[in-house]
Parts: sequence; structure tokens; C-alpha cells
Amino acid sequence: MTKIFILPLLILYYFDAHASDTFSVEETFSPQAIIPTSVISDLSKSLSLEEYGCKEKNLGEALEATAIKLNSHHQTILVKPKAWCLCGTSSCPMWVYQLENNGARQIWSYPGTHGVEITDKIIKVYRQIRIADSSIRGDTYEAIWAWNGKKYRLIRKKQSTTNLDE
Repeated sequence: MTKIFILPLLILYYFDAHASDTFSVEETFSPQAIIPTSVISDLSKSLSLEEYGCKEKNLGEALEATAIKLNSHHQTILVKPKAWCLCGTSSCPMWVYQLENNGARQIWSYPGTHGVEITDKIIKVYRQIRIADSSIRGDTYEAIWAWNGKKYRLIRKKQSTTNLDE
């Protein structure tokens, strides 16, 4: 009787652990993760609230993060602006940091997207990262990154443009 009950639980665990996760720039992360000061310090090198005209007093107030599961060995967070002043018209930068004993290390970033998907495809023990964006004109862009042992690198990029003059 116990074997019959455990098997469905193992199947549910397998599918839950390997399902893709999608994160949109338009939705507030839930649950939220604490952003380490090392991440704020790293991002402050390239983001200036004054330069972007933000009303937030410090960068930590303008960002949000959530824990993501890229593999079973390391804790990682996905960081994005919660203040739209750091974004373009409809896309925002996103970053992935691997948490380490002495801080955090950026292992992936993208300058402007509508969202990111942590796929269920695993290469070298890490899940792939995928973005797929489209414009009002109908142009599409898809890119996939895979782990190379130290950081994520782009492995596939596909772009199609719609010719509205035809």
C-alpha cells in the first residue's frame, strides 16, 4: 500500500521540480527575496537613479528580487527594476546573481526584455534561460542561454522582422 502512495508523490515532485518558470517585468515578484548589498553595489556601477530621473532615494528601493532554482547546488536570485524609471518603454533589464559566502556574483544579464523564462531543459546541471519578446509591429526575438561552467552564454538567437510595407 505504501509503494502505491509514494510513486505518485515522486512523479509530482519530478514534474514540479522540472517545470519552467516565467517572470514578467510587469508583475511584482512573489515571494520577494532580500537583495544582498553586494548586488546593490554591483548594479550601482551601471545604474544611477538621478541619471534615470527616479524618485527613489536609493537603488535598493528601485529593485526587487526573487529566488530562482537554476540547479540544486547554488542559491540564485533574479533581480529586476520595480521602478519603471529604470526601464525602457515596455522592457526592463534583468539580472541573475549566484549567492556565495562572500557576496554574490552576476552570472546572467539582459539589457531590456518583457520577461524571462527559466526552462526545464538542463545542460551541465543548470537550467537554461530563455527570453522571447515581440514588438507591436510583429517583430519577434528569441534567445537562449546555457551554463558553460562559469556563467551563462548565448547558445541560440532567432529574430524575425515583419515588413509592414508589403
